[in-house]
Amino acid sequence: MPNDPNNTPETEIVIIPPPVFNWLEYRSGYKYQLVKDYTHKIPIVGYNVDTEFIQLNIFGYLTLKKGYATDGPSGPTFDTKSAIRSSFVHDALYWLIRNGLIGKSYKELADILFRDICIEDGMWKIRAWIWYMGLKKEGIHSLYPSSEKTILRAP
Repeated sequence: MPNDPNNTPETEIVIIPPPVFNWLEYRSGYKYQLVKDYTHKIPIVGYNVDTEFIQLNIFGYLTLKKGYATDGPSGPTFDTKSAIRSSFVHDALYWLIRNGLIGKSYKELADILFRDICIEDGMWKIRAWIWYMGLKKEGIHSLYPSSEKTILRAP
């Protein structure tokens, strides 16, 4: 009989617990983290990149996914709202360059985008220009793999 409870084969359920570690791994040095996805149109087309936190499609739409974190604006400065959005986009582009997902030739464009987004978000042009000149001169160091944040363990 199909509905006879005594005629049903027994199914064994096996539960495999996940591995348990006595430590966690993390990175420090981040100040800001996205609480939802953010998309910005950039003039870098022809790439189809999709990582855990960054997506760049062939049409030039850069999407920073929920959870993406940045250390904010770098240099001898203070963080203002007019520099936050630009630092997210700039850090993501440098990360793509550093990891070989887009060409190093895009460094200059990343720096220009930083400047332009700062101005668009209300920063004084002279401050944005000074920042841009600093990136132009010193930003190359952030393209090296050694500039990646170190993975730490606790305890």
